[in-house]
Amino acid sequence: MKKLFKTLFYFFILLILALVIIGKTQTKSFELGSLSLTQDWKGKFIDIHGEKIRYLQQGKGQDILLIHGTPGSIEDWQPIIDSLSTAHRVTVFDRPGHGFSTATDYHYTIAENAELANQLIDTLELDSVIVVGHSYGGSVAAHMATTKNNKIQSYIIVASPLYQFTPEKLYKMSTLPLIGKGITFVISNTLASQKIEEGLTNAFGGNTDILTGSFLKTRKQLWSQPKVLYATSKERIHYDKNLKAVSENYKDIHKKVSILYGTKDHVSIQQDCAKLHEDIPNSELTVLKNTAHYIQFERTTDLLTVIKSHLKSNINVTDETANKEKIFFKKDEIKLPKDKEIYTSSKNEIILFRPTEFEFGKMVEDSQSDSLVALDSHFEKLANSIAKTFKDSKNTTVTIVEKPFVAIKNTHDTLYLDTSKSLYGIVIHQLQSPPVFVEANQPIEKLIHTINTTFNLKK
Repeated sequence: MKKLFKTLFYFFILLILALVIIGKTQTKSFELGSLSLTQDWKGKFIDIHGEKIRYLQQGKGQDILLIHGTPGSIEDWQPIIDSLSTAHRVTVFDRPGHGFSTATDYHYTIAENAELANQLIDTLELDSVIVVGHSYGGSVAAHMATTKNNKIQSYIIVASPLYQFTPEKLYKMSTLPLIGKGITFVISNTLASQKIEEGLTNAFGGNTDILTGSFLKTRKQLWSQPKVLYATSKERIHYDKNLKAVSENYKDIHKKVSILYGTKDHVSIQQDCAKLHEDIPNSELTVLKNTAHYIQFERTTDLLTVIKSHLKSNINVTDETANKEKIFFKKDEIKLPKDKEIYTSSKNEIILFRPTEFEFGKMVEDSQSDSLVALDSHFEKLANSIAKTFKDSKNTTVTIVEKPFVAIKNTHDTLYLDTSKSLYGIVIHQLQSPPVFVEANQPIEKLIHTINTTFNLKK
């Protein structure tokens, strides 16, 4: 028995020494990775904070910055890059230690990632940026939102831990002092492929339709690198502490924030996203039924709709004789509870409320009938008809509003609209009468007749 214990003891010592030696001799694998950026992979490198960061920029227009999770890479945004880049400039990058980016002096914290993303924005001269982060990338985006950056317009946080995180034991083993890198290197060459496939199957809620052979092959190639496994482990070990350090500042976020999560995602992520919505005034929350963690793959259209709702856009009436630009009423200084706004005017008014594409999308989902294209086409025709009818009127203002329209106030009466509903309609206000709201999803001729009747005009 003593001889057995002695043998096991020596074996254990040799194993420890072997793991230490492996970790020490594989520095290149943990800093630079084991893949080369060949023509089979998109992107090029830029130096940020002493790291070589792979990035891809595509399209022209307003800037959109995409930040992936842990593990992750540029490839995690494939479903939306081409669509967004048709009219906007999309920038996506591999975070340090992931994909093809290096990790030579990386400390694996959310704050460090936020700083690097801000530096990337400066270096690439991005402006009016919409930052979209998935999972760990969403945690990074939330951290960025707590700091001031005038080049960032708004944030979209997709299925992200925001207040809490509990790492699995395997990640703790990979970060043990002295032997952690050795363990990671062994896992990279043995268990990694199986664990990656199991993790993705769970993250997609068992939806194997997306997990094609090509999809899995790409992730296994990228994620099984010792560099990536170690970065993932270290980030997850630091995750909970990092979140607790920044979450108390969420209440001070003032820029537009949209939050999305799926009902089949991890319970803690659902709880965190719902809590962030409560903590950030005027944030928008989208809950996607029967959807797991990778919303950009499972609900691509829904994510694109939310992103497009953040884009700068002027709604123009196409009638050549009508005014090309429509101006919002100025917000009054009267203070109301949050999500209540008051608008004033001194003329007869026709206010055509056009929901954002996101609101239109919700209307389509609720009605399960009209298509998004049909609703959008109806709006354009209605806007043209109203503009044409009242183009010569000096006593009537016509305003196109593309934002949640809450209230209209004048000296006679106040009309409040329910912002919990997706409204598509017209506020008609004759100065001698209280304003009225008319649902616009009906024949255009009928709507024009209603407006004329309200203003006591002849057809």
